[in-house]
Amino acid sequence: YFCNLGEAYRVLHDLPKAERAFRHALELDPGAVDAHGNFALLLQTAGRFDEACFHADRAVELRPEHAESHNNRGLILQQLGRFAAAREAFVRAANLKPTFSAPRQNLERLANTLHQQGNPADALATFAAIVELQPNSAPAWSNYSVGLFGAGHDTEALEACRRALQIDPRCVDAWNNLGMFQILQGKLTEAEASLQQALNIRTDAVDALLNLASIYVRTSRDAEAEQ
Repeated sequence: YFCNLGEAYRVLHDLPKAERAFRHALELDPGAVDAHGNFALLLQTAGRFDEACFHADRAVELRPEHAESHNNRGLILQQLGRFAAAREAFVRAANLKPTFSAPRQNLERLANTLHQQGNPADALATFAAIVELQPNSAPAWSNYSVGLFGAGHDTEALEACRRALQIDPRCVDAWNNLGMFQILQGKLTEAEASLQQALNIRTDAVDALLNLASIYVRTSRDAEAEQ
C-alpha cells in the first residue's frame, strides 16, 4: 500500500509525501524492491544522488534480472561521475533485455557527453561498449572511430570508419569522419574524395560541406570554398 501511495505522490510531484510513504514502506519491509527502485527515482529527481544510489543498489541486489533497475542505476551513477560503473549498468540492462532501447540510448549520450567534455579514455570505453552490443551497426562503428581518434588511436580510427562502410557503404557520418581524420593527418586528396562520397549520398550533409570547404581554403581554392 505505502509503496503504491509513494509512487502516486511521486507522479504528482509531491516529493515530501512521496518520501514519507516510501520510507514507511521500507520500514515495514526493508526488502521491498519496488519501494527501493521508486524511492531511488524520487531522490534522483530531488538531486540527492548519493541517497538515490543507495536505494538503486538495493533494487538491483534484490532483483538482479530487472533491466529497468540497472538502467535507472546507470543514470544515477552517471550523475555521480562514476562513469565506468554507469557504463557497466547500462550494458547489463541492455544484455538483460535486448528489446529495451533506453540503455543503448543512454550509452550513446554518455559517450558523446564524455567526448565533448574532453574525457577521451571514458568516452572511448563507452563507444567500445556500444560496438560490442551492436557489432553490425555502421553508426556504432562510425561513432567508435570518433572515440578512437580522440584518444590518439589514429590508425584504429580509420579502420573503424572503414568497418562502418563495409557494413553500410551509404553511412554518411562514416564518410565524413573518415574525411575529417584524413584532413587532420594532412591527407587532403584522400579527404576530399571521402567527403565527396558523403555528399554524393546526401547533398546537404553540413559537416561534410564544412570539412570540404576547409580543404578548399587550405589549397587556395577560395571560389570553391565560397560555394
